[in-house]
Amino acid sequence: MSMKETEKFRSENSRLNIFRFFYGVLFILLFTFLTKLQLFQSEQFEDKERKQGQRRILRPGSRGDVLDWGIILFLPGLFFFSSCIL
Repeated sequence: MSMKETEKFRSENSRLNIFRFFYGVLFILLFTFLTKLQLFQSEQFEDKERKQGQRRILRPGSRGDVLDWGIILFLPGLFFFSSCIL
């Protein structure tokens, strides 16, 4: 191998090593974060899921104003929301 081929090979390899290291760190960070969520915080998410499943909407709210073709207001959109956790 000549000197030019060796320098060219090393310069490309060093650039790739920078990206390998960067993406390796990002992958390890993602893996540790997801592992922490799965192992240590799963009970919190189970409680939130249970409460969300028990929530019922007793009276749904309005969806807005009902207008005529001539832009005359037929029904105003009044807000009546009511929910409870059983």
